[in-house]
Amino acid sequence: MEKVMQTNRYWHKRAISNALVPHTFNQARSEMKCVKYIIKDEIPFRAVEGTGFKSFIHDLQPRFMIPNWNKLAKGVWDLFLVEKTNIMSMISDQRVSIITDTWTSIQNINYMVVTAHFMNHEWKLHKRIINFVNIKSHKGDDIGRCLDACLNSWGIKNVFSITVDNASANDGAVKYMAKRFKSLNTLMLDNKYLHMRCACHILNLVVKDRLKELSSSIAGIRNCVKYIYSSPSRLDKFRDFTILESMKMMTNIPLDVATRWNATYKMFYDALKYKNVFTRMVDENAPFVAYFNELEKDGKKQNLMKKVGPPTESDWENTQAFVHFLKKFYETTLKLSATKTCTSNIMFTELVGLQVEIERKMKDDGGETLQKTLDGSLPYSRLACAILKPNLQRGVGSLGPLQTLDEGDEYGLEDELDGDDAYSQMLKEMLLQRKEEQQMEISNEVDKYFVDPFENPMNKNFNLLDWWEGNQSRYPILSKVANDIFAIHSSTEPADEEITFYKELEEIQAMAAKAQGGNV
Repeated sequence: MEKVMQTNRYWHKRAISNALVPHTFNQARSEMKCVKYIIKDEIPFRAVEGTGFKSFIHDLQPRFMIPNWNKLAKGVWDLFLVEKTNIMSMISDQRVSIITDTWTSIQNINYMVVTAHFMNHEWKLHKRIINFVNIKSHKGDDIGRCLDACLNSWGIKNVFSITVDNASANDGAVKYMAKRFKSLNTLMLDNKYLHMRCACHILNLVVKDRLKELSSSIAGIRNCVKYIYSSPSRLDKFRDFTILESMKMMTNIPLDVATRWNATYKMFYDALKYKNVFTRMVDENAPFVAYFNELEKDGKKQNLMKKVGPPTESDWENTQAFVHFLKKFYETTLKLSATKTCTSNIMFTELVGLQVEIERKMKDDGGETLQKTLDGSLPYSRLACAILKPNLQRGVGSLGPLQTLDEGDEYGLEDELDGDDAYSQMLKEMLLQRKEEQQMEISNEVDKYFVDPFENPMNKNFNLLDWWEGNQSRYPILSKVANDIFAIHSSTEPADEEITFYKELEEIQAMAAKAQGGNV
């Protein structure tokens, strides 16, 4: 055996230091590397049977016996079982927060993705996709049964929350799961906080509803973008006009997706940069103007009518003002859909910030359409803040940076917080609240938490989980509660990202099959 090992040992140069280092070839280890290569780079199993791949590997290591695709598939499954066992051991004594979402493929097949979020004993936030499976239908009970089967297969019984979007079927699914957890005696707080509604989905509904007020402005700009991408010659002509306006020729204005407002925001944001280009095309490019005289079907009624556009100066002004409004929603959505940081502790401040921004825009001078649009969105944001405020307002201010303030620092901090943004105003109120609470009688750990010196909210280097890891001995009970709460995800957007990937993959497969004259 030693002789065999010696024949497989050789020297190679390190790329960086150019030094010779020993390396021992191992067939099993190399096969595992190949399995991980297939998984990480999403490579088809049969890629290892290609002549080019075989020639490449043979030149790198002639001794390596390339496994066939069947063996690789088995290796992927075996690795999955190993990783599943490791995750199950991690979450065996942890409460897990679940997010789930469903969709229907272009082949009319129903799918569901399930993602688990949990905090380990070292206060590290983990996200794991634990299932991507076919479901019978989008009915609540069917979703609930499928989710129940998934959790059972992973041995997950202690679930703290289930985050779903606002589809009515999800209400039934969560009720189904609540009954199951109650029968297992693992349901907390009598089902009051099991059902978490996706914050980003709520924001999406608010924006889409308000965008209806600007439908003509949106349609006009969307048709401009559609025009330049309708043929290579039209795109070339557009780029010629960008040169005339002393702008970059190789530009890219993304065409939005009607069902996703964030794509509309990106289209607006980029199109506004080329307002002068489109305006000049109206004056100097006859085919561009003629395009808007063409007839198209009018949505659900399917009536033929002239295309909306080209955009007027009023359309551009409304769009300019509304892009600023959309940007705030866009930034909030990105924060609440983050997967590597906690989001449950920022929901309240982010939504309050949106409310303040809307109120500011209401006071600004603007077009009548824009004012009406913002006025309609204000009740939605106030409602969302009112729902969250009782549960979150006291905890937000206390989860600040690690530097403790003494009494003198508090007054200096009040001067520092002289801004009129939502976050500064909230911190000012909490400063006053803290001073009042310090007069309270300490009777339990919660009282102690609220009257202890609070943390400097201006410290940008603050890490929430590090703070709780360092203070869990000071708050042994609260730290366990915080460990569960901070694993809650405020949005189903991470699940949507996985669904979007599979949708795109399915569309690519369908196009490839169509090109080959076959089926997917």
